Formats: sequence, C-alpha cells, structure tokens
Amino acid sequence: MNRMTWFLEVADRILRSWWMLVAGVCLGLSGSVAALQYLPRIFEASTTIFVAPQQIPQDFVRSTITDDMSIRLASLREAVLSRPYLSKLIERTFGETPDARGLERLIQSMRSRIEVSIIENPRGGGERGSGVFRLTYRDTDAQRAADVVNTLADFYINQNVRFRTTQAASTTRTIESLARELLGHLQTREREVAAFRAGHLYETQAHFNANVQFLQGRQQDLVAVDRDLGAAVDQLEALRAQEAQSALAAGTETGPGVVLDPYTMRLAQLRQEYDALRARYYDEHPDVKAKKREVDDFVASGIPAGSEGEVSAGMTARPLTPLQARIETAEREVSRLRAEQARLREEIDTYKRRLENTPRVEQRLAELTEGLQVLRDRYDDYQGKVEEARGSERIEAAQQGERFEVIERAVPPTSPIRPVPLVIYAFGVAVGLVLFVGPPVLRAFFVPTIRSEAGLREVMGGVPVLVSIPKLVTPEIARSILRRRLFNVTASLVCAAVLAATLGWFGLGR
Repeated sequence: MNRMTWFLEVADRILRSWWMLVAGVCLGLSGSVAALQYLPRIFEASTTIFVAPQQIPQDFVRSTITDDMSIRLASLREAVLSRPYLSKLIERTFGETPDARGLERLIQSMRSRIEVSIIENPRGGGERGSGVFRLTYRDTDAQRAADVVNTLADFYINQNVRFRTTQAASTTRTIESLARELLGHLQTREREVAAFRAGHLYETQAHFNANVQFLQGRQQDLVAVDRDLGAAVDQLEALRAQEAQSALAAGTETGPGVVLDPYTMRLAQLRQEYDALRARYYDEHPDVKAKKREVDDFVASGIPAGSEGEVSAGMTARPLTPLQARIETAEREVSRLRAEQARLREEIDTYKRRLENTPRVEQRLAELTEGLQVLRDRYDDYQGKVEEARGSERIEAAQQGERFEVIERAVPPTSPIRPVPLVIYAFGVAVGLVLFVGPPVLRAFFVPTIRSEAGLREVMGGVPVLVSIPKLVTPEIARSILRRRLFNVTASLVCAAVLAATLGWFGLGR
C-alpha cells in the first residue's frame, strides 16, 4: 500500500472518530493552562557598565593592554565566576552559606544564569578603548536577581583594575623574554634556508643559465627529429602510394601472364579508403583513426584479411615484396623517430618546469633571508617596547588607565521572561494530539484496515477487482452511525467543558 492510499485510509478512520481531535486540542490546552500556574517564574535583571578611556593621553604613554572587549570580558567573566567570588556573592545574597554539596549546586546554577554581552564598542570615531556592556542575571525572585546583578557589577569593577595591572606586568615580562628568544629563532630560520636550498638544488638562480642551455639544445634536437620524422612520414606515404598504384595497375591487366596478389589488392584497397577519408576529414577524426588501425593491423598480419581460404595448409605468412620491405623499414624508422620525439619533449618539459620554478624558489629564498634581518630588527624594537610597557604598568598601578563605570543600576523586574504562554500552549496541544490521535495512527500502521476499493487494489497486487458493491445502509448500520455521531458530539462537549472549567479555575494564564 503506497503512502497516499495509507494516508487516506488513516484520515478516513480519524474522521469517523473526530472527537479524538477535539479531545487532543481541548485537553492539551487544559494541561497547558494548569502547567502555567505551577511552572516557576523566571525574572531577568540587568545593569549597564561603561568602559571609560585612559585618563592620560596615548601620545604621552601608550597602553599595552589589549582593546579587544570580547577577550577582556571573557577573562573577567572567568575570574568573577570563580568559586571564591561566587561564594562571596552567595553569602551576600542568601545571607548564609549552605553545606558543601548545596554550595556546589548553587554555584553551578548561578554560573549558567549569568550573561555578559557587549552592546556598544565604537571603533574609529570614538575614544580608544571606550565601550558599553551589560550584565544579566535570571532568578525566580525579582529582588534577588537585581541584588545579584549589582553585586556582580562591583566585582567586575574591582577585578578590572587587578586584571589590567596584572596584564601590564605580564606584557613587560613577555617582551623581555622575546628579546632573549631571538637567537633561537635566528638559528631555526637559518636551518630552514639550508633545507630549502637542498630541496630545490637545480631550481635556483645559480642553475638558471645551465637549464636554459640544456633546454635550447633539446629544442634544437627536437627540431631535427621533427624534420627527420616529417621526411620519413613523407617517404612512407610515397611508398604506400606507389604500392597502391602498382596494385591498381596489376588489377587492370588481363593478360594470361598476370597473377593477381590478393594481399596487394586488399592492401591497396584499404589505403585508398584511408586516403579518401583523410581527404574528407582531419587526421584525428574517429573514422580516419579507425581506418589507420585497420591498415596497420593488416600490414602487421602479413596475411590478407578475408582470404584465409586461399592460403594453403601449413602456410603461416606470405613473403614480402621489395616494395613492402621498404615500407616496413620506413614504418620502423617512423616509430623510432616518434619515440625519440617523445623523449625529447619529456626532457624539454623538465627543463621548462625548472625554469618556471626558479622565480618562485628565488622569491621564497628572498623571503626566508629577509626574515633573518627582520628578526634582528625586532630586537631593537623590543628595547623601546619594554620601556613603553613599564610606563603602562605604572599608569595601571595608579588607576589612571581604562576603568569601568556603572551607568544604570539594576532594579527588580516587574514581569517574568519565562515561561512563554504560546510555547506552552503549542506543546500541550501537540502532546494531546499525540495521546489521542497517535494510537489510531499506530494501529493503522501496524494493522492496516482496508475500507476502499483503491486500498484493495493495492493489497491484491495487480489482481483485478471483479465487482465493487456499494455500502448498503441498513437500519442497524444507520443506528450504528447515529450512535457514533452522538458519541463524537458528547465526547467533544465533555472535553470542551473540561477546558472551560480549567480556564475558569486558573484563568487564561499569566
């Protein structure tokens, strides 16, 4: 039974008991209304913090602290959400510290409900380092949510001062260590240069002239081979034409002393066909290439095609005429010259590839060599950067660098953000339909019932249906239909009454 027929059968079964659809919708909505009254309410409180720029102009002392707001906030968030900070936050918020297991669960819960997001981070037009970010916390208690957010804002402000002071000191130590590591980098780069030279020995500028000379020599040899090959091909074609003409002349003579050679006549006929195809098409045409292979196979066999009956028993090959011997010699010469031509072209490609790679190899060598000088120049730069880092470290220690300021303190929210009524209603209706409509659908899937002529044809698998008797509505069947309709209406009214009672008891939700 195909999908469409099965779907129509299931739809017919569901429409016969349409009270299941009404029951699924009504009871699902009733459960959703009741669930909204018992699900916990989640409130969200937030505060906005402004990142004030450095007090001393950057032209006098340049800060060494990174200005990437997302990286800094991620570091501060990890620090503020650490166990010591959250333990203090729990003590201030809840008034007492629970046992170790309860404290661990509470810490994990608070970490998942705290969010930090950047809402403004101007670049270019604004002052360097300025920006705005927001702290958000979700809780079942509105006042507690606001208290947690405000306490977190104080933690962020204090932690930012420690973070910047520590990062400035770390930057100073890092720059000083980089200067000591330059020697190791220089040695590594020199080894890279030596390894690269060894791997491209014949592709450097030093071998460029030699590769050019070899390439020119092979090209000259190729020109000579091409010339010899052209002459050999012309000679071969002339010999074949001569053989064809001889065969034609022999075929026109009717004197008693003329002995017709089937091999020569067949070979002449094949070559005439080959020359005719070459006159009409180009050499790479499929018909020309097929005819060329036929001629070559015939010549190599030495026995006329289609004339095996004329060859006496025990004869394996026909002796060649002087003209045919010359043709075979010319063919071997052409094959030799073509092999030589292929070898020369392969060597030419090798030298061309070396010449083409030379600029890239030289460029890479120049880059590697230039990097050595860059590393030497960086050492001088590090000396100046060390002084700048020390000045930035003094500014951060004096709290004259970039700092956090609270723009708006958090207040207790008045309405929750969860649960969302529409989502709960949709989920309840879906569950109700699954509970009431799902069993008939599963039963129809595992135990299909045939109620139509189309379904019977599908099940019979090609066996024709001889006759189709329409449904006869007897008084008993009419009463059964009436009872089913009354049950559908009664069950639907009961489910609607349950929904109305639920709405009257709980209201329309929050």
